[in-house]
Amino acid sequence: LEFIGHDTIEATEKIVIARDVTFSFNEKKDCFESELYKAFELNEKSLEYSRFFHGIVNGYNYNNTILSTNGASYVNPDNVYENYLAINSVKNGLTDKAYIENMQVKYTSPAFTITASTCKLVSIYAYIDEAFSGDLVVNLLNSSDKVIASQTITKQALVDEANNWQTISFYVNNGIFANELKLQIVYGSHEASTTGTALFKTATIKSSTTTKFSKLTTDKTLSERESEMISLVNLGNENFVSLGEDLGNGHYDPKSIEASKESTGSLTILDTSTDKDALADYIYENATTPYVLLIKNGAGQSTTAIPNETLSLGATKFYKFEVIAKTKGLAEGTSATLSFANIEQVLNIKSEDFQTYTMYIATGDKTLSTNYRIELLNASGEVVIDSVALTSIDESTFKTETEALDKENEFTAYSDNRAAKEEAEKEEDITPEDKTLEILFAALSSLLLVAAIVFAIVFTRVKVLRKHGKLPKLRNRVQSGEDDTHGFV
Repeated sequence: LEFIGHDTIEATEKIVIARDVTFSFNEKKDCFESELYKAFELNEKSLEYSRFFHGIVNGYNYNNTILSTNGASYVNPDNVYENYLAINSVKNGLTDKAYIENMQVKYTSPAFTITASTCKLVSIYAYIDEAFSGDLVVNLLNSSDKVIASQTITKQALVDEANNWQTISFYVNNGIFANELKLQIVYGSHEASTTGTALFKTATIKSSTTTKFSKLTTDKTLSERESEMISLVNLGNENFVSLGEDLGNGHYDPKSIEASKESTGSLTILDTSTDKDALADYIYENATTPYVLLIKNGAGQSTTAIPNETLSLGATKFYKFEVIAKTKGLAEGTSATLSFANIEQVLNIKSEDFQTYTMYIATGDKTLSTNYRIELLNASGEVVIDSVALTSIDESTFKTETEALDKENEFTAYSDNRAAKEEAEKEEDITPEDKTLEILFAALSSLLLVAAIVFAIVFTRVKVLRKHGKLPKLRNRVQSGEDDTHGFV
């Protein structure tokens, strides 16, 4: 999200021409636009009713028309060249109800890639004008455009001639796959009247560490992280630190996983640090975070938890899924299930102690699209999930660990998708000439078998006739002495 370049076009506001990008004026939207910045989404009715502006503005000698008095000095006190993404709106005589219903603007950045097995800090800087009121949110989206983390930007007291930009930070701890993410800005919520100006400037991606990520998880409370506008996101290895709406009593709406549309029970993230004594049964002894995913059903209810992103496991690779989970209050003979898309094997979760449920996967000659799902169907009770981890292993580890499995091991299973490939390869190794020889040998064997059977029948018949003295008189016998048994017939 780089707003580069110093050339400007004079208009109601100064609109930047970024390098190699051409802007054209959109009269209906009252702003300049380019192909690069067509990522804006807005309700068309908002354009009819409000003085609405969005686009790229240059902060040098900023003309201050969409900021409150002295706003420019708060935004750019040193008057340096820098460009801002700007969103501004006023009600323009509309009733609150009409304005709230129609006014919302979204900007979504181009995708950027977080490389595999890295920890990154994604930041964007925001400025809210003193006259701003309403809702302003920055979201982090995954490749499916699902929100995996968000921060609500609140107005802060402005200090004259000082840096009044706020930093919104997303720490991303990535798993074994590269992930494409996007930043999204949402101005207005359809729940409150949002007016005034919001400015954003350069977003950055910097290297961080898993140690820093862990310390933020354990050393700062959720309220402390929220006040500092810090979000934690785990991708691949899930510790349920991406929290959504606060539902009360330590429960949160999950960001990275969701309940299926058919679910009738509840799916929440529980913060066990709110009362460690009362929630002791929900705490895994080696937990790295205080958060657990909780499925809770009443009588006859069903809940299915599904991650909001599909994993693509590479061809001819080996992987290990590990899910640490337990149950609470399930009736005897019932269990939750741990399954995986496009994999037949299923594990039953029924232990009331935390156990590690493991699925080994060997892929075939094509990539395998999968992810886990946890279900508690038509049963009351709870399923507590501490964490989910996916790791890449080598063939030797796969072979050693799967061969050592007890067939009755209820906590571990494996799916070897290479078998079909190996059978196909054996078929492909047989040439047409080989198949012809196979047919000839089969035919010859059949002929020899028939000949042997005929010979056996004839020999048996002759033997019977000899035994009963009914052998016919032989002609053309070649005599050899007095022994009639010698010679050729």
